[in-house]
Amino acid sequence: MAYLVDSNALIQAKNQFYRFSFCPGFWDWIQAQHTGGGIFSVEKIGVELSDGADELSDWAANTVPSAFFIAPSVQVVTTQGVVARWVNAQVGYSAPEKAKFLSKADPWLIAEAIENGHEIITFEEMVPANSSKVKIPNVASNFGVNCVSLFDVLEGSGSILKL
Repeated sequence: MAYLVDSNALIQAKNQFYRFSFCPGFWDWIQAQHTGGGIFSVEKIGVELSDGADELSDWAANTVPSAFFIAPSVQVVTTQGVVARWVNAQVGYSAPEKAKFLSKADPWLIAEAIENGHEIITFEEMVPANSSKVKIPNVASNFGVNCVSLFDVLEGSGSILKL
């Protein structure tokens, strides 16, 4: 089983606790985990990251192998449609929240996880059932996909990051 990383896990790491300037070991760890078949993301996340025009977009474009960002298979495209229809059918989610969720990489990340038995690394948290917000953990849970935090994955890897 591999992990698929959400853009928010990488963006928060870059902005807060694993900045490129003082914690290059984290970014080396991501690459090592990818090389070992443990961490990937999806093409749409790569696109989201490239919009940043910062160190993270440079890292995504020039440092990690292009295979880090998985292109959707035919099955993933079909499953993304299933995820989108499920989100749209939920009466509790507001129309603007549905549109926001469906316009991003989130349904693609979930579809890839469904099709290939992956878990998702994200800092998003479940929201109550009566929330109008659409969050990855809520949608993923409906499809039997587990979401974990970046910190749990780091701790579970047994790696020690060196500054």
